[in-house]
Amino acid sequence: MKRSLVFGALVLLVVAAESSVIEKIVSDMKENYKVVENTSLRNKRAINTYKQKATLGVLTPADPIDANKAKNVNLPPGVGLLPRGEKFSIFVDAHREEATSVIQYLQSAEDFDVFITIATIFRDNINTELWLFAFHVAIQNRDDATGVRIPPVFQLQAQAFFVNGQIDQATAEAQLPGTSQIVRGLDLDLFSTSNRRDPESRLAYFREDIGFNFYHWQWHVSNGFFLVKDRQGELFYYTHQQILARYDTERLAAGLTRVLGLHEWNKPIVEGYNPDLSGCNGLGGYSTRPSNMVLCGGLKSRSNLNLPIPDGENILVMLQQQRDRIAEAIRLERFTLPDGSTVPVDINNLGQAIEASIASPNPQLYGLIGLHAWGHILLSFITDPDGRYNTEPGAMFDTRTSNRDPVFYRWHKFIDDVFVTHKATLPPYTRSEIAWDEVRLSDIKIKTTRGTPSDNTLYTYMEEEVIDISKDIYFEFDQSGNPIKVRNHHLNHEAFKYEITVRQTSGSASRATVRIFMAPRYDEIGQLFRFNDQRRLFFEMDKFDIALTRGTTTYTRFSHDSTLISQVASTFAKVEEAAQTGVPLDQCTSDQHCDCGWPANLLVPKGSFEGQEFDLFVMLTDFDEDISSPGAEYRPGVSLCGRGGDGIHPDTKPMGYPFDRPVSVFGTQDFEQWLNTFGATNVRTRVVKIFHQGFREPAPDPFADLSSSSSGF
Repeated sequence: MKRSLVFGALVLLVVAAESSVIEKIVSDMKENYKVVENTSLRNKRAINTYKQKATLGVLTPADPIDANKAKNVNLPPGVGLLPRGEKFSIFVDAHREEATSVIQYLQSAEDFDVFITIATIFRDNINTELWLFAFHVAIQNRDDATGVRIPPVFQLQAQAFFVNGQIDQATAEAQLPGTSQIVRGLDLDLFSTSNRRDPESRLAYFREDIGFNFYHWQWHVSNGFFLVKDRQGELFYYTHQQILARYDTERLAAGLTRVLGLHEWNKPIVEGYNPDLSGCNGLGGYSTRPSNMVLCGGLKSRSNLNLPIPDGENILVMLQQQRDRIAEAIRLERFTLPDGSTVPVDINNLGQAIEASIASPNPQLYGLIGLHAWGHILLSFITDPDGRYNTEPGAMFDTRTSNRDPVFYRWHKFIDDVFVTHKATLPPYTRSEIAWDEVRLSDIKIKTTRGTPSDNTLYTYMEEEVIDISKDIYFEFDQSGNPIKVRNHHLNHEAFKYEITVRQTSGSASRATVRIFMAPRYDEIGQLFRFNDQRRLFFEMDKFDIALTRGTTTYTRFSHDSTLISQVASTFAKVEEAAQTGVPLDQCTSDQHCDCGWPANLLVPKGSFEGQEFDLFVMLTDFDEDISSPGAEYRPGVSLCGRGGDGIHPDTKPMGYPFDRPVSVFGTQDFEQWLNTFGATNVRTRVVKIFHQGFREPAPDPFADLSSSSSGF
């Protein structure tokens, strides 16, 4: 039984009516595409090998994909509308509809062979960026594709991740005479898309981190508008809130103020941005936005932007109406449904309304495209709103590139402020909702290999990584020659571990959930944060469970085991190895998003050369009361990517608990004063310092061969 994806009724009807069309296309095209059918596989390893090879075969055609030309086969209705060579965006309604149709056709294939055949046909005949997005979604949601992995998109579409100079120089140097050991790409300036005259350039290492850009794209693949998943709207809220918390943390370390929400749409936007990225297959790149541009509501449709509004309607006016309707729903604490009835506003349906997923309570009233997506569109076309100059959209148009742009964070701060308005209607947490008197968290320490004097101290640094982009699906390059490799710089940290000492004093609980968060202690002017301000800066570091025993036990938890991060970096080379051996890269199951997770290299904030102080917060809660169903687990990636398939989110607590609800807006308590009001024995804090050490050689993980499960868990 296939995992369910819930699509619009129109798409389902199209699929039912056109199944014969697909069957005929498949029958006509199989011979031309030389698809080898699975007829003699005798064991699971052979099946894995076959499926993984077939998947890689679709992604690595013998000839590079020509984004401009199609092979002119008859495609089913609703497919092939977005021209090849145009940019695809999940924020555009017409693009969403076609992507949903393609995904449904891929999902409806009766077996893996037919799936691969349809995928191959679509690859050569529809918009390539739309196709790659839909192919990723389908692989993740087919039961017969469990364990099949796709190489990261930054190796398949490098032009959307690496600046022009990197790719140009890496390609040129790969063609020089020499051995395959050539790995020199451009020695990337960390501020390559701007210079030090722009204060925002200090955050380029974070915004333009390849793993971070990949995570944002992968999140939208795993949690798209076309899906109905458990707590999906809440996950949309929490994921972007956590991104903002980490971004503001990095800004404070860089001597900048926290980001301001983009609330006033008629005022100039101070931040400019030059993406310096080329389009795929040499097509147009992304436009530059000069500083002090102003949003314009007079957006006009064009070939890649079929807007669902009458010509002449001002989009800013429409968007203000949507914003006001959502604000009114929050004030009344009720959403109005299409039939006129109402339902209570909660964090989940609020997220669905703002994102305009197919589970939105009332798309006609609160937005067909949604408050969130309209902001991306307007900001993408801010330099040419009516299309008179045929300029390309900006970085905000694309989930692979949008979080590179400083305005992404201003827009999402505005969106987060809408969520905060709803959270302010909820009562503050009481002692009974925080304290768990059956356990005492006696001590917590963070340790590295530097010894006891460095307890509760973390170290970050910049390092170089080499990434092979030879398999880019658009490259016309002699694969028998030297590989095309780019050199990239990114933030990383020394490995560390938590030592958590727990004493069970009473009760019969057998397991506890361990929740770990951190937040900077001081604001822009060096004053200790008020808790009501600081709570929006607490970012999750880990969440897991431990087995409780009577008496006192010290548990060890290694940083590389954090459930926040993606546990496997499935590079092209690793996927090819899996295809050859038939051995899966990991034990990823159908209810996980295998490659989705916060980038491991950004788990620890940068800190400062002098040492930036943070509040470390560790909390124990009753695991049996926390979990949504018996057997639930905190698996890798679940906190910021959700569950795959029909999985139920394992933790019943609100996402971000206990920092998601405000205290009195007039309160002047700091963090410790807030905690002391509960007298909770299940909570412990420490002050942690993070030192940044500049550029250096990568540090090996001394704990790499150790697992937390072997240390008392």
